[in-house]
Amino acid sequence: MKSRRRRFAYEGTEHIYKNTKDGGLLFYTLSDYLVFFTITCVTAEKMDITLAALTLMRDHVHEELEVSHPKIMADYERIVNAWYAQEFNHSCGRTGQLFTHPYGNAPKRTESRIRDSFAYLGNNPVERKLCRRAIEYRWNFLAYAHSAHPFSKPLVIRDASKSLRRAVKVVQSLHKQRNILNYAVLKRLFETLCPEEIQQLTDFIISTYNVIDYEAAASWYGSVDKMIAAFDVNTGSEYDTRETFVGKDDKVYDRLASLILRKWPLRSIKDIITWPSDRKLEVLDELYRETGINYTQIAKFLHFKVSKTR
Repeated sequence: MKSRRRRFAYEGTEHIYKNTKDGGLLFYTLSDYLVFFTITCVTAEKMDITLAALTLMRDHVHEELEVSHPKIMADYERIVNAWYAQEFNHSCGRTGQLFTHPYGNAPKRTESRIRDSFAYLGNNPVERKLCRRAIEYRWNFLAYAHSAHPFSKPLVIRDASKSLRRAVKVVQSLHKQRNILNYAVLKRLFETLCPEEIQQLTDFIISTYNVIDYEAAASWYGSVDKMIAAFDVNTGSEYDTRETFVGKDDKVYDRLASLILRKWPLRSIKDIITWPSDRKLEVLDELYRETGINYTQIAKFLHFKVSKTR
């Protein structure tokens, strides 16, 4: 855990909310999450941004930041968003703006609002039925406050396969140079690993790059354990961003991915993003008739704006 240098300052507590311009998903694959996470951590460390909380949802991102000046925050968000958009677009042949502009931000001034904001970030996946408790979700990173391998078996280098040892060295080297892990690197690292090793390496990557200052959030609760316990009984509220949820849960996106990969020959699930609009509309209607999944959620998965709902 990163050591806490100072308590959160009221004048510098910001809740950031950002999603895509067309309403589509941000994260389809494991690599999507890891590319965004390493970009975020490398940029925050270089700019001396205190990242107190981070939650990656399929179609949006929440952050809680401590910043000394609004311009620094704006520069940080511009760099992270542009960098990920470039990497994401290149990975699937997409072009154009990815994130909405401007991003949403809400300064938090009272202790109750700050606590509500942290609880809201942590419990976003609970609200979307992705887990029962906030700490069970990998991509709000709460579990990494106490463990370097919360979602995999401990990685013992001397017992690891040659491929996994090599992958660990690559991650360590790139992190030392303050470089991100891009899609090409992740593909090379993962392609020779078994599923169990992929989970081990994923935990290792997150723990290695992680700059989340858990004490910044925990200082409002007394400890990390008390904070997590508070999240279990209070989902939190967000008064300022007015987040609108589509559909009842986000598990449907995994169901859509599995179905699409069975029905159509694709190199990657993200190939659907660059399908022409007429094909997307046909597929959207077909998937809706076959599954009954919320029409707008299917459109979000396809990165396709629709004016009608079902």
